[in-house]
Amino acid sequence: MPPSGVVGFPPREENVSMKLFCGSNPNGFSRVRFPLVLAAATAALAALASTAALAAPPGHGAGSSKERLDPRVAKEARESKHGADEVRVIAYGDDAADALRRAGARHVKQLGLIAGASGLVRVDAMDAVLEDAGVSYVASNAPVRLNDSGTSTVAALQSLYPGVDGATAAWPHGIDGEGVGIALIDSGAADLPDFAGRLTHVNVDPTLPGDGDTYGHGTFVAGIVGGRSVDGRYVGVAPGARLIALDVQRDDAIYTSDIVTALGWVVANHDQYGIRVVNLSLSESTPSSYRTSALDAAVEAVWRAGVVVVVSAGNLGAGQVDFAPANDPFVITVGSSDLNLTPSAADDVQASWSSRGTTVDGFAKPDILAPGRGIVSAIPAGTTLDMMAPAENHVEPGYVRMNGTSASAPQVAGAVALLLERRSGLTPNKVKWLLKQTARSVTDAAPALDIVGALTFSDTVGTANDGLVASSGLPDGSTAAAGLDSAAAQNAASWQRAAARYENDGAWDKAAYAWGKAGELWGPMLRNAAIANHNAAADWMRDGRWGRAAEFERRAATSWSGLGSPEGAGIAWELVADAYLHRSDFGAAAAAFEAAAQAWASAGGSDRGSASWKRAADAWKRQPDLGRAAAAQANVAATWNVAATWNAAATWNAAATWNAAATWNAAATWTIAATWNAAATWTVAATWTAAATWNAATTWTAATTWTAATTWNAAATWNASATWNGSDIWG
Repeated sequence: MPPSGVVGFPPREENVSMKLFCGSNPNGFSRVRFPLVLAAATAALAALASTAALAAPPGHGAGSSKERLDPRVAKEARESKHGADEVRVIAYGDDAADALRRAGARHVKQLGLIAGASGLVRVDAMDAVLEDAGVSYVASNAPVRLNDSGTSTVAALQSLYPGVDGATAAWPHGIDGEGVGIALIDSGAADLPDFAGRLTHVNVDPTLPGDGDTYGHGTFVAGIVGGRSVDGRYVGVAPGARLIALDVQRDDAIYTSDIVTALGWVVANHDQYGIRVVNLSLSESTPSSYRTSALDAAVEAVWRAGVVVVVSAGNLGAGQVDFAPANDPFVITVGSSDLNLTPSAADDVQASWSSRGTTVDGFAKPDILAPGRGIVSAIPAGTTLDMMAPAENHVEPGYVRMNGTSASAPQVAGAVALLLERRSGLTPNKVKWLLKQTARSVTDAAPALDIVGALTFSDTVGTANDGLVASSGLPDGSTAAAGLDSAAAQNAASWQRAAARYENDGAWDKAAYAWGKAGELWGPMLRNAAIANHNAAADWMRDGRWGRAAEFERRAATSWSGLGSPEGAGIAWELVADAYLHRSDFGAAAAAFEAAAQAWASAGGSDRGSASWKRAADAWKRQPDLGRAAAAQANVAATWNVAATWNAAATWNAAATWNAAATWNAAATWTIAATWNAAATWTVAATWTAAATWNAATTWTAATTWTAATTWNAAATWNASATWNGSDIWG
């Protein structure tokens, strides 16, 4: 029996000897008492380990060389990158010191008290030590290393969630996900020290960029699953797990077909890579029934292959649960809890923005909650999310604080890795049953993750998903758009912040993309959409991408027309035409000039309209399409003598209009009074101050602006409940 107040784990299924576990009870672990309990248990374990070492060092010949090697030493050796790397060991045996020297060990020191010796042994010489007759056992040179690591890590941790989830209670006992592979289907992951030796990149589609992680979301998720900062301040739930990053982020979007391809790769390769868990912190942008969803059919195929699938619920609040794959009844759907910034369970609630409810197929979602507010994780410098984050959310270099179910799902994925390290024979259905059965209750919400409860559960494990009907799915070629479930990622103001930072760095393509995303997300706020799309066009021009410039300026023209501003539309169409001229696409340029002329006619600007007709005629001649050139010329007013007034070299010289230093300078885009005086609205002072336009309280609350039904389908994917309320979006 374990000592009073100390709970024992059930044995590993592979019959590895057990260590003691700390806690108050298996089903109601108290986080408030945890530091005291952990300290007591650590001291007890250290004493037991020391007593055992002194009283009965392992005898030579007790088993194979593998059985005579401390698993901690084996782990350190496996994680080394080179055979020349050295491991600190203690070798037991009558001739241990000489045995270490024969193997080329350095800094050999006799330890007479325990009939052993210590030294630094090269990884590629470890077999020689184990096979030496003078050695009976090789241990780590820190007999309580895991406890020390766990204790110091707990003390150093800057995040609440590992302790809240119960991961910190498992680490000191060697339960950190080692040997379990977790596939992250996301935007990739950067090679940071947090993942040293445990991160594998997989490119499943040669048409995808495969550039690590320029977006940042996948790295953020990876850090929560299994990161470990060098100083131990930021540690994920399963810091010993292997991470397999599958990048599905394209420049313009993420598509269901890319995710399905990645899931297919997992099914084909999970045995080779040891993948037992898949994390999907993303969801489609349109609702569906799970029975007819290609993505749901794909995640179910992974589930049937024996791999646990963990997905984020989404960030849309009540009644928004019909987005694949979170709507699938087989997988583990994770919502967010709000810890109210305390380690106590008593005040935990479901986060207001966490998606929840009953699907159209009649299934309650989410299945389980994990902390989702104020989660800090790794972020590569210069990535999109890094640029989007407010300064106050950069808690220190390389780490950012953010909210969302994207941050909750990887905690459960990490918890599954811990559970499977301990009980490797569990099927996905048993894992789901066990996590839900041992979860702690949250008022009026799904239950919350309890790793301690799951690891200490000793009764018969049941089976989830009995009687469910599998999805029939759709063709794998479906191109429904999906989006990463980050509470900030579909936030227009965040994209604009990123755009401004990219402009400061001269990264015009990234700035243009960010402006374009902002324009897309402004939806019915047409003035803001027009400005953002124009800025996107300007930056595409700076990058020499005239086709893209034309595309986004066209969007700006459409927004101005929707606002009832023909003057703004006229200017925008003229710039569309000029972009096409730079591509020598004379037909498209002519059509755009005609659209400009029509807009000027609506504005009562016959002079400007006649000029646009004239330019349209000239472009048609260069196409050549003389018939349409003649028709355009007929619209030119007689008062506009081409030679006298509309000499192209004087007024419409492309170098004057598109010159970055004059009109399109990113630092002063909207100050050109001569060109953009159609709007005092286009001046920086009127439109672009944070106090005027970007004030969260007055401009865009979810209730007035970002309803999924009226604004954009992808709103169902991203949290916009209170866009610039730091406590709700960025933590």
